[in-house]
Amino acid sequence: MVEFIKKHGIWGLCFLGFCAFIALMTFNSDQDQDAIAEETENEMAEESGNSEEDKDMSAEEQEQSAKEELLSEKEDSQAAQAVAVDYQEGMEEKTKTTLANVHEYLNQLTGWGQIESINMELLIVGEQWKKFKDDLRFLEQQGFAPSLTHQDIVTAGELVEAAEESGDREALRFIHRIFHDLDIHINETDGDTWGTTEAFGSEERVETVHLYLIENIEGTSFE
Repeated sequence: MVEFIKKHGIWGLCFLGFCAFIALMTFNSDQDQDAIAEETENEMAEESGNSEEDKDMSAEEQEQSAKEELLSEKEDSQAAQAVAVDYQEGMEEKTKTTLANVHEYLNQLTGWGQIESINMELLIVGEQWKKFKDDLRFLEQQGFAPSLTHQDIVTAGELVEAAEESGDREALRFIHRIFHDLDIHINETDGDTWGTTEAFGSEERVETVHLYLIENIEGTSFE
């Protein structure tokens, strides 16, 4: 190097300084690039971790939201069932009329001791019985909205099934008592009540009907 300086003088010395400077800058540049790459990698890893955390949080929030929605729907359903009487939109008048007609039919069928002489096999194939079932189906599916009265209609449908399958007149007796009580309370007619409805009866007498169904049939409403 000394010979190089002697030979080239001040210009050689400047050239060597310039080369050293370039080498130093290149070294520092490589270090900076490595630092930048490492920093970028760390930031990406951090963002990825945050993204996964956000995803987990989102899933938890969605699950909680679904639970809250289900609970709200259940509470709404229970509130609807707690209403004594409710009607499908625009169906109140027809529902009340149908209810009164069904009660009248059951009075003629079972009242004044006539229930003991009913021939069940002939009854369930007769036109009046079919009409009664059509009316019952209307009350359940189109007349009453979800309410305690609607549940009473469902119970009556289960009793109809019990009467047809077993031929037991006791099912007819319960059917008549349900419609008797509903007609008196809803259409505000005169008379004493049996207390056998969910909407207006006593828990003890309603339970008597439920126990009868449990012992005689797996009740289902009209399809």
